Parts: sequence; structure tokens; C-alpha cells
Amino acid sequence: ALARADQRIASALQPTYQWLVIRLCLSLVVYVDETGWHVAGLMAWLWVFTNDELSVYVIDPTRAHAVVERVLGKDFAGVLVSDCLPTYDALDWHKGKCLAHLLRRCKELRAVGNRHVQQVVAALEAILRAALALKVRAARLSPHGFAVARGLLEVKCDRWLETPYRQPDLLRLGG
Repeated sequence: ALARADQRIASALQPTYQWLVIRLCLSLVVYVDETGWHVAGLMAWLWVFTNDELSVYVIDPTRAHAVVERVLGKDFAGVLVSDCLPTYDALDWHKGKCLAHLLRRCKELRAVGNRHVQQVVAALEAILRAALALKVRAARLSPHGFAVARGLLEVKCDRWLETPYRQPDLLRLGG
């Protein structure tokens, strides 16, 4: 009886779920993450697609970029923000990386990289931490002051991204 009730509820909520997916697909920014999940004892992945307004969950047996394309559509025009999992690299969309993951990766590279890698990563880490600090200060700044500070950070970030790196760790970090 409970299983049938669950199926009836799922069926009744399907139009609402589809409406949420459509709204998500039209979003300017979507954050995505996946975590291991079990279905009937078999390994699967619980995916979350979220933004400031809503969250959509998908359980899928794969951890492939095809899941993201299936949910958001191949023509997704927003920015996809994710961790640094290579799965997302195959998507030809505007992408952003989770700041916490980038900072953690910077720390790892500073601990094991050669001197050049350590210097380059330290520069990126300084930019990221300055961006976090600016976010905290934003409410106390005038719109003009914020725009100037943001512009200076964008220039530093652009310079970092435009530098041709050859080390695989740096190439992966910037991608």
C-alpha cells in the first residue's frame, strides 16, 4: 500500500518536477554536484542541480556529463558551476568552478608542486581570497567603489588566465 501511494504521489508531482526543471534550464547560473547513492543495493549517483530559487534532484546510474546534458539540455545558455570533476570538462558551456574546491586544490599544489607551480598557485589563491574579501566588504562600498574593486580583480584574474602555462597541474587548475 505504501509503495502504491508513493507511486501515486510521484505521478501527481511529475508536472511540478518538469516545471522546476524548465525553470532551472532557463537560469543564469546552475550549481551542480553529485554524490554516491544506492538503489536496490546497486551503486548510483544522486545529482543536485540548484540555484538561489530551486533545487532539482536526479538519481542516475552514471556519473557522466550526459546526465547534466539530459537535465539542462544541450543548449543550456547559463553558467554551470561545479567542483573540479573531469566529467564537467566535456561540456562546451560557460563554466565556473566551486571556490572551495579551487582553494583546496591550490593548497594541495602549493604543498607538492615545484617552486614555479607554487608561485603561480599562490597568485591565483590571492586573487580568489581577495574576491571573497570583496564579497564581505561589498555592502560597505559605494556602487562605484565596488565596481572599481571588482574591475581590478577581474584584470588580475584575466592576466592569470591568459598566461600560457605548460605544467599539467596548472592547465587543469585553470580549466
